[in-house]
Amino acid sequence: MENNKILEINNLSVEFLSDGSVVRAVNGVSFSLKKGETLGIVGESGSGKSVTLNTILRLTESPSAVMRGEILYNGRDIFRMRKSELFKIRGKEITMIFQEPMTSLNPVLKIGGQIAETIYLHEHVGKEEANNRVLELLKQVELPNAGKRMDDYPHQLSGGMRQRVMIAMALACKPQILLADEPTTALDVTIQAQILALLRKLKREYDMSMILVTHDMGVIAEIAERVIVFYGGCVAEDAPTLELFNNPLHPYTRKLFGCIPRIDTQPNRLSVIEGNVPDPARLPEGCLFHPRCDRAAGRCRKEVPPLSEISPGHFAACHFSVH
Repeated sequence: MENNKILEINNLSVEFLSDGSVVRAVNGVSFSLKKGETLGIVGESGSGKSVTLNTILRLTESPSAVMRGEILYNGRDIFRMRKSELFKIRGKEITMIFQEPMTSLNPVLKIGGQIAETIYLHEHVGKEEANNRVLELLKQVELPNAGKRMDDYPHQLSGGMRQRVMIAMALACKPQILLADEPTTALDVTIQAQILALLRKLKREYDMSMILVTHDMGVIAEIAERVIVFYGGCVAEDAPTLELFNNPLHPYTRKLFGCIPRIDTQPNRLSVIEGNVPDPARLPEGCLFHPRCDRAAGRCRKEVPPLSEISPGHFAACHFSVH
């Protein structure tokens, strides 16, 4: 593993056994995260983004789940770690902001106590020091009236405030990697912009690496340095953000961009991608996107296209990925 790579995922597959069928949620995904990098993952719902993020911390582990491949964190395979080793990393060195803070926070515990619990678990500190750390964290995430809000319950906070609490909890032990799963979902545009600005600021202050999962290309343009496009549990395209926006190579990526409203045109209706994402229990043969692709040919229906480097640092999985 290269020295500047803090996380490397190799040929990751995640399957779930459900009612006698195999649900293939993630299919041979490979990518890496550099130290200090912000990596964006985009794609439609059901494309495997959140499952991949959860699997990094082995949160998908269950009797019905089958996980294969490697997840190397600083050269150590997370899949091969004992529970005690994983405990020292999860919530301390690698942390996560979940999609919906109201369901992630305990509704019967005060927010200050919930953040302090993370500190107690991973660091040997007393109650006073932990409470001081919690107050400092809430001020860092710019929660209004932080001192008074420590004694509030989650339902007493707005959606934006709850998300700030989740960010404070994730940063409590100064992690090396922050995983953010749709951190701005269900927030209005003004609060979304504030949360994104906060994440950028805190990432610099904590010198973190970050993986941001979203379906919003505007969010990606604002915060990510590199983007991975997921489709059907596979990587369809991987490129630096500016390169991807200027020169999308995969037909699916082009169609995603086609769905973004533009202020310089007045179409009668928004563009859509015809068809549906593939059923992970019944994936099509060949290229997973071929049933929805205008350029699909016979080869696409039979052969799975490899993820190939089309230009320096720009990868695409398409038989016709050319400039």
